[in-house]
Amino acid sequence: MDNIQRGIDYNYKSGYPEFRSSAFGFVDENEGPVLEITTDIIKGSLVYTSNRKDDSLSAEVAVDIQITDLDGEQNIEAKRITRQL
Repeated sequence: MDNIQRGIDYNYKSGYPEFRSSAFGFVDENEGPVLEITTDIIKGSLVYTSNRKDDSLSAEVAVDIQITDLDGEQNIEAKRITRQL
């Protein structure tokens, strides 16, 4: 646990969506172990498509979250979240 290095892996790449994520775990008395993951997507970093019919812009975002065991051999949980902006 002493080898945690927070905030050192921020690598901005031009042309790629920008997001910020955080995760923390805790043990709930009723549910057992819980992993809380939050992600903020910077809307200005997305590529939008224009709809000339109603003069609007839209973007689609998909986030894949995969949780594996420490050896990386077995998936514990995998989830894909897709949103239309």
